Amino acid sequence: MTTEGHGDIKSLTNLAMFYRKQGNMEKFRAYAAEAEACLVGDGKDGPLIGEGIRCLFELGRHDLLVEIFHAMKSNGYPAAEMAYLHGESLFRSGRLREAMQVWKTVPTGDEALSFLAVRMRQVLEYPEQVFGRNLLQSPEPRVHVLILTKDRKEYLRKTLACLRATEYSNYSVYIVDNNSADGTPGILADEAALFPAHVAVRHAVLPTNIGRPAGHNWLLTAWDHSEAEYLAILDDDMLDFPANWLKVFVNSISLKPDVGVVGGKTVGRDLLIQDATSIITGLSPEGRIEFFTNRGAFDWGQFNVISNLSDYTIGCACLYKREVFDVAGHFDIRFSPSQGVDIDHGIRMRKAGYDMIYNGNVTFVHAQLTSEGIERDRVRLGNSLGNFLKLGHKYSPEEFRDIIAARAERQRAFDACGGVFG
Repeated sequence: MTTEGHGDIKSLTNLAMFYRKQGNMEKFRAYAAEAEACLVGDGKDGPLIGEGIRCLFELGRHDLLVEIFHAMKSNGYPAAEMAYLHGESLFRSGRLREAMQVWKTVPTGDEALSFLAVRMRQVLEYPEQVFGRNLLQSPEPRVHVLILTKDRKEYLRKTLACLRATEYSNYSVYIVDNNSADGTPGILADEAALFPAHVAVRHAVLPTNIGRPAGHNWLLTAWDHSEAEYLAILDDDMLDFPANWLKVFVNSISLKPDVGVVGGKTVGRDLLIQDATSIITGLSPEGRIEFFTNRGAFDWGQFNVISNLSDYTIGCACLYKREVFDVAGHFDIRFSPSQGVDIDHGIRMRKAGYDMIYNGNVTFVHAQLTSEGIERDRVRLGNSLGNFLKLGHKYSPEEFRDIIAARAERQRAFDACGGVFG
């Protein structure tokens, strides 16, 4: 295997990330080590630096990046973005004070870095909503975690392993199998037994596949959730998420009294953005709803802010006030198997007077198998497009214009307060 030239650093990194996406961590580590050696061997500067920095970010080598940026700083950063990335490397290495010192040197006039002032202000103003070291409520409010699964046995194991590591005590888990054929029902009891003794885990198996909206409605109604203050919904293909996710979400839902749901940032197995602030942009000429989630962007930390700008919250990982489902209703089964259901529920939540919080400081690695390969499957693609067409016709054009106008007003208010909620 050669490691010569600019292209090979990127090729090695691409191979490493390919195997990471496939779950082959042995090959990921091998190619990552070669990519790193290639960069370091080229002297950490010169024409390779831009490509090399992205590669090291993709590989998670923030410690090495700190060294590279420290050497770069002594000669002056070649661009404001490099000063920002130096701070980001320090931040991801847990060196907050140093990160803030570096970020203070970043010029404020760069539009591409306009998020940084908000992010720094929120780190100081909302440390527990950013880092989740402590819970702001005492005692812990009760949370019920709801998981719908179908034919994802090994992915479900990973999701539940992450959930068991949650730094939160007062929660219970409810799992419904949507008529899996891969043996998932057979692992539920064993997986439940792995949870701490104080965490109750209840599970059931449906005799037929009823789709995601109806499946979630079953989860909401089959068991008594009256003692829970919050209901969390997790997909069954979450590959990784931080142990403090519930503390951050519970802390965030208290930012404004009208907040009904909190969601985080999701990235794919390639670590590219899936969803980071979800907005409705309008209707296509055919009347399908159109939306934007920053999908495909590389995560440099530019989405690690807290805002109420989203028009809806992605349902793969979020925390609701329990009352939301009494006021705004359950999920609309017309959007089975899944596409569009979260958008519709978000519209209804906002119509009912609830606000929403996006907290990009919590990152979920999401396989998103529901959408994987859909562009090559004519039947699945047609069903997805049909759902978005149905959603575009469920509400009037005037209602969609109102949604977009309301978000513009939220944006103006957010900009005016600099990311600090009143």
